[in-house]
Amino acid sequence: MLFKVIFKSLRILFVFVILCYFTGYNVQAATVPMTSSSEYADVALKYGRISSAIIAYTKAIRENPNDVSLYVNRAMCFIESGRKDFLKDAMEDCEKALLLQTDLPIAYATKGFVYIKMGEYKKALLLCEKAVNMEPSSLDINYGLAVCYQALGKNEEALVVYNKVLGLDSEYYAAYVNGGFAYLALKNTAKAIEYFSNAIKLQPLDKQLYYNRAMAYEMAGDLKLAESDYKKFHAMKQEDQ
Repeated sequence: MLFKVIFKSLRILFVFVILCYFTGYNVQAATVPMTSSSEYADVALKYGRISSAIIAYTKAIRENPNDVSLYVNRAMCFIESGRKDFLKDAMEDCEKALLLQTDLPIAYATKGFVYIKMGEYKKALLLCEKAVNMEPSSLDINYGLAVCYQALGKNEEALVVYNKVLGLDSEYYAAYVNGGFAYLALKNTAKAIEYFSNAIKLQPLDKQLYYNRAMAYEMAGDLKLAESDYKKFHAMKQEDQ
């Protein structure tokens, strides 16, 4: 359950932040004006139309083969597709991006995300640490580093980074979710409840959050509040059916 939620958060998060990362970013190779293909690909990625985005980015790369952002965004599409056979393609795109621009932290981080999907967390950690050292104030790269720590069972280290992320952006929803699980792993139920509650304030329609908080209440021995959240979760689940 723990890592299922972690990767769900990661998947939701990075599908749209990569686009924001490149907005106004000084990418040396991306000097060619945006084409209709790349603009269409960006919109498709933003709205989760992954297959369409991959096709459009592939066309855009043929038109502008030196635009590093296209390779990173297509790599993220390959990751987001959920297809293991696409992970090799994602890795190749990251390598191509780094050939074009060796000092691009998001390319190192994206390569790290590929390794996360492969279950090779130690390799992912090294790449995310490198990316954070290159750009220490990036919310999304720091978040990826925290996920690596958590996947390796280093919950205290993960929480240091999650709290760094939240210090930079107090509404970073996924950091509250995964931070809540990290606190649960450390048996700090009070902080877990606090983090899940903050996540609920930001995403009150996410039924899974009530289930998560119910588990924390139950671990804390507050069965009344746990029962209330479990009922909320099941009620919302029935509404979705």
